[in-house]
Amino acid sequence: MQLLKENNFQQTIPAVKVGEDADVTYEVAAASVKRALRFSSAMQAKDGHWPAENAGPLFFLPPLVMCLYITGHLDEIFSPEHKKEILRYIYNHQVNYCHLTNGDDVGDGNLVLVVFAIDWQWC
Repeated sequence: MQLLKENNFQQTIPAVKVGEDADVTYEVAAASVKRALRFSSAMQAKDGHWPAENAGPLFFLPPLVMCLYITGHLDEIFSPEHKKEILRYIYNHQVNYCHLTNGDDVGDGNLVLVVFAIDWQWC
């Protein structure tokens, strides 16, 4: 909201309320889109990006990979090198998750994973 203040943003396009049984006309849809675009433009920084606090956007990566695989678009979107790096990222973070969730209750099978996770966790 800081950018709205810095950019002296004033929403001049009135909000449109559409009732449950009301028809959505072209004018109503166009006004809503214009209002959203005006707001998004005001939230954009001068260099073109939209600043945001999002400390971990890569947690969206596994569901994205699953959706692309299910729809058959995985090979169209990711190059072989990207696939390799995605697998490495998911593997490394899954191991840390195993360590963090197992805590002191570590069976013999998980010991190697926990030691590996501890090494990676502090890198």
